[in-house]
Amino acid sequence: MVSGNLRKTMRERYDLMTKLRTEVNRKIKALPEGRIRISRRENGSCYYIIDSSTDQRGRYLKNSEKETAEKVMQRSYLEKVSRACDQELKSLIHALESYPDTTAEEVYGILPEDRQQLIKPIVLPDEKFIEKWLAVPFTPKEFDRNAPYFETSRGERVRSKSEVIIADRLAANNIPYKYECPLKVGKEILHPDFTILRLSDRQEIYYEHLGMMDDEVYANRNIGKLNKYSNNGFLPGKRLFTTFETSKVPLDVRIVDKLINEVFR
Repeated sequence: MVSGNLRKTMRERYDLMTKLRTEVNRKIKALPEGRIRISRRENGSCYYIIDSSTDQRGRYLKNSEKETAEKVMQRSYLEKVSRACDQELKSLIHALESYPDTTAEEVYGILPEDRQQLIKPIVLPDEKFIEKWLAVPFTPKEFDRNAPYFETSRGERVRSKSEVIIADRLAANNIPYKYECPLKVGKEILHPDFTILRLSDRQEIYYEHLGMMDDEVYANRNIGKLNKYSNNGFLPGKRLFTTFETSKVPLDVRIVDKLINEVFR
């Protein structure tokens, strides 16, 4: 759900900024104070360091003292980063404190079931949205009569052992998906291996696993398929995601898990 994801994102951002500010402040303490004045000339720039012991013109830094200029300017940069962190943290604290405990989308979900039955929600909660999305009928791609038989933990038939692994990983992580659901791509109907409902923005995204990339005919056919996706707006990394394998390099399950945790939720 978008609202719940926003709350989570703000908390994650707060944690990130807190860690960043701590790290930046630690580095600031190790760098010299002062500021650098730069005088630009035709043959390059000259650097002057200004501190409590010099006037506003500063002391000229020789080429051999370039490291001093770098450290002072680095401190100045980090001080600005630290102040930016402080400002963002204050804004995030205010936003989190003022963010409602119950958003408009969540109202329906907290009602008693007997009341839910008499109400048509403006925005469906995640569970109902998933249920409605999965209930839309579709005709999957047919299997050849002599095709090998592989079955997922949900009892779905898929085309390879790797697809069993992927499907079971998605199911174990409660990622809603449809296997080989038809999709209109340009003027053609393609069947992505997995059509995934990403709940954070309630958008359909597509996942293709290409499992025989050392087979020239297979590789050429699927590269053409990927090009069709891209040429019709289904760009890799945005709405289309892929994994690959060959007979010598099997599916890397760690990549599947990263996609689940960082993209598919």
